[in-house]
Amino acid sequence: KMITRYQMIGVVGSLGKNAMSNNIRHQLLIGGKTKCFLKGYRGIIDSFLHFKVKIEGELQSDVKTLYPVMLVTKINLIL
Repeated sequence: KMITRYQMIGVVGSLGKNAMSNNIRHQLLIGGKTKCFLKGYRGIIDSFLHFKVKIEGELQSDVKTLYPVMLVTKINLIL
């Protein structure tokens, strides 16, 4: 299985009641539109909610959702 790493810049948003699971509770917004769902530690990603970030991660091809799911391996705040 080949692992492809991606980098994206956007704003972290909450999925709220539409959370996919305990670990898929956030989305990355680019230009105000959902680009992907974010999978990772809720407590860490929560601290970046509504902030512009640079995200690195791996797409999870085995998870079937409306948008691609990225397993977050690195997140940086953009000032």
